[in-house]
Amino acid sequence: MRLSTNIYENILTSFLKEAKDYCLARDQLAALTLRIQRDRRRKPLIADMKHIGDLIDDVQLLEMSVGCVRTNELYGTVRIVKGIVDRVRMRQDNILKAYLRLVPKLARHAAESEVEALDFFQSGSLGLATAISRYNVRKGAHFHTFAQVWIRQRILGSRKHSSPIIRLPNSVLENYQKIRAAERRLQEVAATRDTYTDADLAEESGLSIRSIKNVRQKMQQAHVVHLSTVTPDGESGYDFIPSGTVVVRIGQNDESVHEAVRTLADRFGLRVTTVATGLADPGPFPSLGSADVLPVRKSEIAILAEDGIQGYSFGYAWHTLDRQYQIPTTVLRTRSVSGTPIDRFDVIVIPAASGLPAALDSAGVDRIRRWVRDGGTLITIGSGTEFARDSTAIGIHLGSWYETDAGENARAFDVPGAIVRVELDPEYWLAAGYRETTFPALVNGARLYVPPEGPPSADRRVVGRYVPRDSLLISGHVWDESLDRLPGKVFLYEERVGAGRVIAFAEEVNWRSYWRGANRLFLNAVVIGPSAQ
Repeated sequence: MRLSTNIYENILTSFLKEAKDYCLARDQLAALTLRIQRDRRRKPLIADMKHIGDLIDDVQLLEMSVGCVRTNELYGTVRIVKGIVDRVRMRQDNILKAYLRLVPKLARHAAESEVEALDFFQSGSLGLATAISRYNVRKGAHFHTFAQVWIRQRILGSRKHSSPIIRLPNSVLENYQKIRAAERRLQEVAATRDTYTDADLAEESGLSIRSIKNVRQKMQQAHVVHLSTVTPDGESGYDFIPSGTVVVRIGQNDESVHEAVRTLADRFGLRVTTVATGLADPGPFPSLGSADVLPVRKSEIAILAEDGIQGYSFGYAWHTLDRQYQIPTTVLRTRSVSGTPIDRFDVIVIPAASGLPAALDSAGVDRIRRWVRDGGTLITIGSGTEFARDSTAIGIHLGSWYETDAGENARAFDVPGAIVRVELDPEYWLAAGYRETTFPALVNGARLYVPPEGPPSADRRVVGRYVPRDSLLISGHVWDESLDRLPGKVFLYEERVGAGRVIAFAEEVNWRSYWRGANRLFLNAVVIGPSAQ
């Protein structure tokens, strides 16, 4: 049975009258103790009701401590307060029953099932009780609106705790904020990232270098997991899915999507995890339906081949895509670029190369330049990056150490073959899928690239660079000169060119289809590159 608005107002008016009587009774108790004096300064509002029981206990304790002094007066005061408490509680019950009709509607709106709606109904009822205890009529807000806010807040809180989104510990988030604040302060006095190290960052933030690396690693992980895979009390820990995970939406596909996912999982040994919602808690992790989760479209991929292209490097890239991961590609002969429409391609891969501008001729170079500026994704590998740096071709701003004052007259030393550590930018999509912030790269050349000069720009990003000398070498042979020159140099670089982008690898990332550790970087560039914002 619904009550009319007039009855609501009568209930509230009667309730406030009882609150005024309660205030008068409380003033009589205020002179007996400092605690009651503090309560006296509180406004005689509905929120004070929860203190009535404490006041009665205080009166009884005071009566025992003072003996028979004013015993009758004290007992009389207690009876007055107890009567007011009973009447106030009765009014609270009436208001709760009158406005309880708000809860089912809000619970059903937030729930995805009838069972979940029942849970939310309980949470919403607690929110309504909180609203009754905290409502202040003197502030001018309508109780109907005030109650809805508290009901929604309790329901959302219940949903948050039942959500399949696993949050990072608060300590990690706090340290992340410290690191970001320290980076901003250092960037104010630094022209480029090269001018400060993790040691400087540790000193500025007050954290250890180990803590900074740990926070970076944690921030890279996407904590999305179905409730059924979470064990309570950390008995076997949480199952984390790293960034770079492919999200398949059930609602945007037909029933065949389940069989398709199952087939791919069996073929490639993939782990499939289900989630019940795409919503995320407030913090650094985005909701699965937000703009931070990239919708990836199918791309047409071409690989340059023949004149000007090193055969081995072409074979590595083609085998990785076409054979190893069964991603269809088109072989594009360099001599035919000038006379072949390339607008249908989203990605063009340039393997290691020498003399490529001559092989393409001016018309081919101009066609690739316009294709990039119109939205194409150009990926260069090893010496193929020199084509992207050529001002007569693409003209990206990636520099060479040999063009700086320090390296202008230096002799180039080819690295015979070594495995070295590269530090990745864990917050960028090109590094998605790597749990560690460092990754082992194969170096087999003398190329030394440096970041562009000038202030940092969103259009130019260093995604991977070689670590300091003391932790650089993992295995293999490297000349001392190379150990001095490699630290801080660029391994992976991306630059926006018009509506397109160039992704440049300083070294061979598909070597003999054996260097599997770099496959994620290469596949991210090829598969996600055209869809990245």
